[in-house]
Amino acid sequence: MSNLQTTNSSELALIAKQPGRLRFEFEHDPKSVVLKINDELHKASLVMGLNADAKILAVTASEVVKKIIDVYPHSPVEDIALAIRMASFGEIKLDNQLTTISASNIFNWYKQFRLEHSSKSTLPPPTPMHSLFTEPSETEKLKLIRDSFFKFIKNPNFNDLSMDFQFQKLIDIGAFEPSTDEKRGYYFKEAFKMIQAPPIEFLKDREKRRDVFAYQDRFKEHGEAMVFTGLESNALHKYIIDQSKRKMVMDFLSMADEEQLITLFELKYGKMD
Repeated sequence: MSNLQTTNSSELALIAKQPGRLRFEFEHDPKSVVLKINDELHKASLVMGLNADAKILAVTASEVVKKIIDVYPHSPVEDIALAIRMASFGEIKLDNQLTTISASNIFNWYKQFRLEHSSKSTLPPPTPMHSLFTEPSETEKLKLIRDSFFKFIKNPNFNDLSMDFQFQKLIDIGAFEPSTDEKRGYYFKEAFKMIQAPPIEFLKDREKRRDVFAYQDRFKEHGEAMVFTGLESNALHKYIIDQSKRKMVMDFLSMADEEQLITLFELKYGKMD
C-alpha cells in the first residue's frame, strides 16, 4: 500500500470520529440515525407515489445505514438524507433503476451523490490531516460551541442529533429551567403514545420487544404515578425520555426570543468577534 493511501485511510478514520459523521453519530446514538433515515424513506415513498410497507422501510433503513457505515463511515448523516430526497425527486438517477426503495438503490444514490453532487454536501470539506492533530484553543472550542448553539436555536431541526447537548446548554445559560412536574408531564404524554403504538423497530427486536411489554405492564398498573426505579436500562423508557426532551425543547424554542437567548449565552461565556 502506498504512503498516500495510508495517509488518506488514516485521515478518513479521524474524520469519521467527528460530530455529524455517520460513525460518530451511530456510535453515540444509533437509534436516532436509523430513525432519521427511516423518516426520509417514508417521505421519499410519498414523493415517489409508492405504497411502501412501514416494516420493510424500517428494515431497509437499518440495513442501508450498516452498509454505508461499512464503506463510507466518514459520511455526513445529513448528506445521506439529502441524497434520498434528491433521488425521490429524480435529481439522482441510476442506470436501469427500478422505481422502488431498496437498500441497494439507496446505497447507490448516495454513491452517486458523492461522485456528482459533492458540492451540495451539508458539511465542509474534511480538515487537512495536520490540522486534525492540533488541539483547538479554548477560544476556538468556545466559538464552535457558540456557532453550533446559534444555528440550533434558529433551526433546531437542522441538527436534531445535538438535541441532548443543546438541552443542557439552554439550562446552563439560565434560559430554560423545566420543573419536575413539567418534565413528568412531557414524559407521560409521550409514554401514553408509546404504549399505544411502540416504534416498529422495537417490536422487531426480541430484547427491545421484551422491554416494551415490561414497560406496558408497569404503565397499566401504575399510570402516571409510576416510578422509574428499575427502568434505567429499559429501551422504551430511554426512548420516551429522548422524545419528551426533544418535544420540550422544540416547544420552548417555538416561543423563545432568539436575541435574548444569544444575549444569555454571551453573558455566560462572553462575547466573541
